Amino acid sequence: MKNGIFKAYDIRGKYEKEIGKKEAQEIARAFLGFLTSKKIGKKIKVVIARDGSFSSKKLFSVLREEFFLAGCEVIDLEEATTPMWNWFTGKEKADGGIMVTASHLTDNYAGFKMAEREARPVPPEKITPFFEVLKSGAFLKGKVIKVEKKKYFDFLRKEIKVKRKMKVVVDTCGGGAGEVIREVFKGNKNVVIKKVCFSKCEHEDNPLEEKNWQELRKKMFLNKFDCGVMFDGDGDRVVFFDEEKNFIQPDLILAMLANKEIKRGNKFVGDLNLSRAVKEIVERQDGEFVESKVGHVFIKEKMIGNEAVLGGESSGHIYFKEMFYAEGAILAFIKVLNILSEEKERISKMLLPFQRYWKMKERNFAMAGGKFKMILEMMEKKFEDGKISKIDGIKIEYPEWWFSVRRSNTEEKVRVNFEAREEKFGRKKFREVLELLKDFLKRKK
Repeated sequence: MKNGIFKAYDIRGKYEKEIGKKEAQEIARAFLGFLTSKKIGKKIKVVIARDGSFSSKKLFSVLREEFFLAGCEVIDLEEATTPMWNWFTGKEKADGGIMVTASHLTDNYAGFKMAEREARPVPPEKITPFFEVLKSGAFLKGKVIKVEKKKYFDFLRKEIKVKRKMKVVVDTCGGGAGEVIREVFKGNKNVVIKKVCFSKCEHEDNPLEEKNWQELRKKMFLNKFDCGVMFDGDGDRVVFFDEEKNFIQPDLILAMLANKEIKRGNKFVGDLNLSRAVKEIVERQDGEFVESKVGHVFIKEKMIGNEAVLGGESSGHIYFKEMFYAEGAILAFIKVLNILSEEKERISKMLLPFQRYWKMKERNFAMAGGKFKMILEMMEKKFEDGKISKIDGIKIEYPEWWFSVRRSNTEEKVRVNFEAREEKFGRKKFREVLELLKDFLKRKK
């Protein structure tokens, strides 16, 4: 098995070439070894689910068979969203589970997300010691259970408190979020949904890429809508568009949610790349902003440790305590609709109080792994007069601007994020940071 498939918070690689039937069997057995080490001598209950990709369908059946032959009680959700899988893992008091998904990557890729009790994420490094322990299945007779997804739909439906007529365009990228949206809003007269890509989808399922927004924007152009919404393939990310079809930075949606949700608790966990506006909103509500490394494994653990009510990343992942501290993209959609329905203002105007800073889109650069340490040392030396944090790569802050440089958890790339209070000054400082990085990478080739 190739070590490159083990990422910081999931397992991901090219289908068949790196992850095929044999690898899926070994991963299932190692995962069971990990769960069994925590519950010796007792039957294991697992929740399994998959997204709609070809590779996931193939590998899902392998997992189900392995868990069944090992004598597990298997809760089989079949195709589902990642948030639904997390919710059932926690709600059914399962010992753990696996979601078969490579997120927004194509059918050429395969992947696994793992969780233990209470839907706590399991990074791949936790199961690697068990690959040599379980060379073959125990070949017992387990039990496969089909649970009622209605439980999850009912949970979400109870959260809908829309007070006026709302018209929304929703693009689910052909993923499992489509089924959830259909069921949760069935018969709701206040929410009118124009569906895009609820079954087949021509564009990629990455909601952060502008090339994937065309169909949604075309639908919005044909009529007046309160907003547009797009989910990714496995339904754990959500992004929004205002009434004029403009993409809304996820940071602004998080600031809007924090302005309401922080009243239910006093802590918010966010990744280091979120806008300062989010932290300011949390603190204005007498809450505490807890900064985290990027990635669902790290966000969830920080939320659990701090009993945070809300969490989020600038990539569109939004986490809720009632989702067992996991992502709740559709729950976020519902809560945003609730907020919008309370006012007569359009979403663009409602977001104005949170638009306090100018932020650049994340930039990515190819990088050999050995150079990253040198990049951090160079940046620290160059900007030594700033406030320096090394929670995830390096983040350097000044009163009027900040930037971060971190290594991707899934690719051999270095990612750069930047924000400033004022655009003209910000563009100047942003060019300075980028030129410094480009020159360094060029010299070190």
